[in-house]
Order: sequence, then structure tokens, then C-alpha cells
Amino acid sequence: MATLKLNARSIEEKQASKGALQKAEGFQVKNNVELLAKSIKKQDEIKSNCKRSWLNASKNRTRERNNNRKREKQTLRKRKLKIKNINRMNTSHLTGKKLELSDKTTKIKLKRKLEGMNKKLKRKSKKKRS
Repeated sequence: MATLKLNARSIEEKQASKGALQKAEGFQVKNNVELLAKSIKKQDEIKSNCKRSWLNASKNRTRERNNNRKREKQTLRKRKLKIKNINRMNTSHLTGKKLELSDKTTKIKLKRKLEGMNKKLKRKSKKKRS
């Protein structure tokens, strides 16, 4: 037992002398237990904050992806409806039906198309007559 105590003291003396030499050379010696505990605690907090922010970011990414998918589906539906309405309008001059569209710009576009189609039909009929 006496030898163990002597070995422990000699180890402590060696560490103290190393610390003193390092301080003399200008190195920063970190041997204060309280400060070491604080720094470890800070590191753990930083890690937990990073994990938390990463999880929030991943949740936000998935939420944004889902929203983008929904928007894409809606725009595709709108496009399909516009195409259907245009097709209906193209045949409506033959059937005599009137279409009511909610979008003013599509109404204007469809009217212009119909006018153009009517002009073409008139031209063709004039060519056939002559």
C-alpha cells in the first residue's frame, strides 16, 4: 500500500511539473475540474440544439415537399380543366351550346379562337363558291 501511495504522489508531481512547464512555455493548461465540467455541459447542449434544429429542418422540408406536390396537382387539374373547356368551346359553335367559364382570360382567348375559326370557315366557303 505504501508503494501505491508513493506511485500516486509521483504521478501527481509529474503532472504538476508538466503543467508548470507548459504554462511557462505559453500553453493553456486545462486542469480545472469545474471549468472542464462546464465546457462538457456546453458541448452537450450544443449537440442537443443541433439535433433539434436538424429535426425541425427535416420536418419543414417534408412539409414543403408535400405542399409543392399539392400545388403541382392543383395546377395540373386547372390545366386539364382549361383544355377540356377549350375543346368544348371548339365544338360548341357546332352544337350551339354556350359555355360559362370562371376565368376571364380564358373566355377572351376562346372568343378569339372562335372568331378565328369562323373567319377560316368563311374563307373556305368563299373559296368553294368561286
